[in-house]
Amino acid sequence: VVYYFSYIDDNGNEGSEVTGVPDRIASATSTTISFAVLLDSNMDVIPVKDSSTIYAYLPMNDERFKFPFYVNADFIPNSQRESISNDNPWNHFLFYNIGRKIAQTVANFAAIEHPQYLNLLVSSYFKSDDIGTDDLISAFNRGYEESIKNEAFILSHKGKIVTQED
Repeated sequence: VVYYFSYIDDNGNEGSEVTGVPDRIASATSTTISFAVLLDSNMDVIPVKDSSTIYAYLPMNDERFKFPFYVNADFIPNSQRESISNDNPWNHFLFYNIGRKIAQTVANFAAIEHPQYLNLLVSSYFKSDDIGTDDLISAFNRGYEESIKNEAFILSHKGKIVTQED
């Protein structure tokens, strides 16, 4: 059995095969993206200050993306296995979904007695300072923007989790 991903156009028609996706990923029916958040003894959020916060089960030396928490996923690394492959559509999919899940994660930590929960938000959209990261950054920023616009993650003065518009 051969598994592969294919591009789908705006009308839902299957296009060419997406290359560079290992069979173990192409044959999977789901994937997991994990966020690891540092907490102090009072259960307050401590933003991660490490230079690299990206893991593909082992730490990567990829310092291009700074998250205030650690991220672990089935990333497809570059040939040196030190950073995320920029041009792989699977990695674009993962980055989009990382962006989409941030507000939901922040909402899980929202508590009146722990106001630092908002420190889990990425302070600004990523900017491309590195040739070749445009697609990864675009995917993340698109997911992140959807997340913070549509998800309830802010603790109101009444103790309810609300959206920015609320």
